[in-house]
Amino acid sequence: MYMQRIKRISLGLGITLLIVSVLMAMVAFSGLVHLPEKLFAGESTVHSVARVAITGCLLAAIGTME
Repeated sequence: MYMQRIKRISLGLGITLLIVSVLMAMVAFSGLVHLPEKLFAGESTVHSVARVAITGCLLAAIGTME
């Protein structure tokens, strides 16, 4: 019961982070909003978006483990 709740939260958070990363990429590359060159932890915008997407993928994978 407890593990199912953790998996469900992990899956939901992972998918949410994936959606956020796609939206960040669309906004950054379309030029609608100018994001700073050093977005997170002194990294470029592309690396920051990739970090959010990879974290989302890992959390979603953990959430779907049997």
